[in-house]
Amino acid sequence: NTTNTPPSSSAAFTPVRRIPLKAAPLQAVVTDRQRVYGILDTIQEKQLLSQVAELGVLSKAEAAGITLSDLEPLLVAADENGAMQLLGDALALPITPKLVEAAPGLLPVAGALLSVPPPALFAAAPASAFAAYTAVQVIPDDSIGAVALQTFLAILLGAIIPAASLVGGAVLGYKK
Repeated sequence: NTTNTPPSSSAAFTPVRRIPLKAAPLQAVVTDRQRVYGILDTIQEKQLLSQVAELGVLSKAEAAGITLSDLEPLLVAADENGAMQLLGDALALPITPKLVEAAPGLLPVAGALLSVPPPALFAAAPASAFAAYTAVQVIPDDSIGAVALQTFLAILLGAIIPAASLVGGAVLGYKK
């Protein structure tokens, strides 16, 4: 009578695990979309594109030899290497709206940086990284505030400014 005998392995007693479908991914997409629309609304309210035109940022870029069509190969390369996904992730960060709020004050700096020669930008990267190292070594780590300052300066001087300098130097030196 082996025709209707159930399997004798321990797998017969293992419960089947059913994974319910979750609505969280759709909700996350809606939340991200709302956040992006909020950022775009802020850009419109702050009239950032008008400020870019008034400050002559694009004219300065063109004077530096950079046109929007020149940036197309860089954007394609960035997309092929996953940088556009990073941009999407950056838009989803909670700090992005604050950066958009600060953009009007940063636009004149961006316009001024377009006149900096690429070798100076390349030189700024290691100088900034060295400044970060020096700050961490010099600032005592005897309080929470001092450690927070070390961390802030390490990220700003050790990562953000060097990366921006290298990217800026590469973009400005791309045509030359």
